[in-house]
Amino acid sequence: MKSLTKRKIIPATICVLIFFALAELAMVNKSAKGMARRDALELGINHLAGTIELYREDNSKYPSSLEELLLGIRPELKADIERYRVLNNRFGDKYEYHPLTNGFVITVAAPDRWFRKGERVERKYKIGEALK
Repeated sequence: MKSLTKRKIIPATICVLIFFALAELAMVNKSAKGMARRDALELGINHLAGTIELYREDNSKYPSSLEELLLGIRPELKADIERYRVLNNRFGDKYEYHPLTNGFVITVAAPDRWFRKGERVERKYKIGEALK
């Protein structure tokens, strides 16, 4: 009877250890994805803000929308936005832009997930601040 109990306990223990190892790997993976998203978000916001400022320098006004920005910027800047996937990143973030009287604001919203609401990041820039 002892050997039968050992035969059941050892596989059960191994299964529990494997479960905890997989849970730990899942947490590490989630943390790494979060850090990658935050890095991509910061780079995207900074790149977009610089492009908006360059648009203002070329046109003496801020664009009224992201669509106007993409239509009116230099071809190389538009290519950079597309190449770096600023407005279409792999995390599904939605970028919004609104001009202000003394600058502009960029808002990025992460998509909602099953059990949590998507994070929103907002950055306000004064005139010329994004190019400093």
